[in-house]
Amino acid sequence: MNAERRTINAETGMEARSCPPSILASRRRSSFIAHRSAFTLIEVLTTMLVMAIILPVAMSGISVALQAGEMAKRTSIAATLADGKLNELASNTAMTSDGSQSGNFSEQGYPDYQWEATTSTLSLGLTQIDVQVTFQIRGRPRTTDISTVIYPQGGTTS
Repeated sequence: MNAERRTINAETGMEARSCPPSILASRRRSSFIAHRSAFTLIEVLTTMLVMAIILPVAMSGISVALQAGEMAKRTSIAATLADGKLNELASNTAMTSDGSQSGNFSEQGYPDYQWEATTSTLSLGLTQIDVQVTFQIRGRPRTTDISTVIYPQGGTTS
């Protein structure tokens, strides 16, 4: 004989059938999953508000980083060009007298970089050579300066 478990509900006086616990748990899980399959309106609005606050700040930070990177790159190029021009002028014996020269770096492939060099005679027969490289970033002129002091070959001190 099949022993069936029967209980009587005390309030209604009717027979109540019990389900195995695994079926009840399964029903509770499926009920919970069915109710949580979409986002609520408040969750969507909160997410949109947070994104509206964070995105402009993040984009501004990226823009500043890109500008700083461009500035560093252009300044590095200017310093390298100025160093090369300074070495060229220091090895040129005609540049040991007071005066100035200028030009650009179009021969090296940088026509938007201009240079100006000035020389001045110091005491003890020393010559100072100053090179200034000018370039533009976002319409604003920027400069890089480099200098050296040389002792002309064949010079004498008294």
